[in-house]
Amino acid sequence: MNITLRQLRAFVALADSGSFTDAAASLHVTQSALSGLIKEVEQTLGVQLVNRSTRKVSLSEAGREFYPLVARLLQDLDGALDTITDLKALKRGLVRVAAPQLMSASVLPEVIAGFRQQYPGH
Repeated sequence: MNITLRQLRAFVALADSGSFTDAAASLHVTQSALSGLIKEVEQTLGVQLVNRSTRKVSLSEAGREFYPLVARLLQDLDGALDTITDLKALKRGLVRVAAPQLMSASVLPEVIAGFRQQYPGH
C-alpha cells in the first residue's frame, strides 16, 4: 500500500475546508488534481472517504475515522521537520561552554540570564 504525503495532505485539506475548491486553492493545485489525489487514496484503501454531491462534500464514516489519525500524523511530521530546520539553522541545539571556575561563578550566570530574557523559550 503506497499512500503519499501529498495524498494525505489533500485529504486533510478537503476534510478541513469541506470544499474541493477551497482545498485545492490552499494546496495550490487545480480542483481536478485534488479530486484525483482523493480518488487515488480511496482506491488504495479500498474505501470511500468522501461523500460527494453537487453542492457539498462530507466525510464518510471511514473518512471520519481516518481523518484524526492522518491529521495527527501530518502534525507530528511537520513538527519533526520544523525541529530539524531549527537545528540546521542553529536556532536550537546544545551549547557547551568551557570556562574557568571564577568566570563560571561570576560572569556566566549574568550572560545566561540575559540570553534567557532576550530569547525566552530557548
